[in-house]
Amino acid sequence: MQKGFTEPGGFINALAWVKSICSFLHTTVLMAVLSKMKINESKYPKSLVQGSLQKYSNYSNVTGYCSLEEDIFDPFPPPAALASIDPIVGMLGYITQFAADRNWSQFDSSIVNLSLAVISELGEAASLLIWISVNEVNEEMDLPVPQKAKLLHELADIVVYLLHLAQLPDAPYYA
Repeated sequence: MQKGFTEPGGFINALAWVKSICSFLHTTVLMAVLSKMKINESKYPKSLVQGSLQKYSNYSNVTGYCSLEEDIFDPFPPPAALASIDPIVGMLGYITQFAADRNWSQFDSSIVNLSLAVISELGEAASLLIWISVNEVNEEMDLPVPQKAKLLHELADIVVYLLHLAQLPDAPYYA
């Protein structure tokens, strides 16, 4: 029987899918998340989004952020503090602090909302792969840089929401 998304098997299946696609694209989940978080720093500056979920386009005239920046995969080397610990623990700390700095923790407290966010991001990632035939997928296939960047950033969004979901007090865990 298929595991429901909020059951432990659902977490593991989603993370395994993300990891395998990142590997296929010759990067890691950590690098995808770091690239996306670099973009999010520009999209959602602390000073402009405190406690608000308004769209970045409402204030892009202030930040100068352009959605074309998401067509660029630009990971930066993990900070020394991240390099010395487990990547999952490091990413969790990084995204938790990012949300806390913006007073977004209030929005990350519902299993239903976060599950829907993950499903939405899975759909966005899948939409970038939908017209690639199974026969075309092989080790030599190389996606155009903008499509690869968009895909990696969608995968990073999935990981960010999964990590938020996993730290909820009533999130399911394996015993």
